[in-house]
Amino acid sequence: MDEVGLAEAIEALRRELATAKLAGAGEPIQFTLGPVDMEFGLEIRREGKGEAGVKFWVVSVGGGGSAGRTVTHRLQVRLQPHEIVPDGAGGTTTRDVRVRDRDSN
Repeated sequence: MDEVGLAEAIEALRRELATAKLAGAGEPIQFTLGPVDMEFGLEIRREGKGEAGVKFWVVSVGGGGSAGRTVTHRLQVRLQPHEIVPDGAGGTTTRDVRVRDRDSN
């Protein structure tokens, strides 16, 4: 099984939201993106070789048991997306993200 880290899963969501934002540019109907709830099944493993520490891997929520000393936990993450934009005075500010109402494919 290919392991996907929590950061990689969130980055994939970020890319999808950016794609939806670009696809919706100029569309007459747009949506402001509110909080995004993500729920993950996580395997938490203590690594003893090389770089020691605890690793979090996203797993299928509906999956069965796992072998060895791996324990599966559920984690819910609430993200509040916003876009970083120039503020007109040389700095930056944030604004709501708008996404298209349908898949761009």
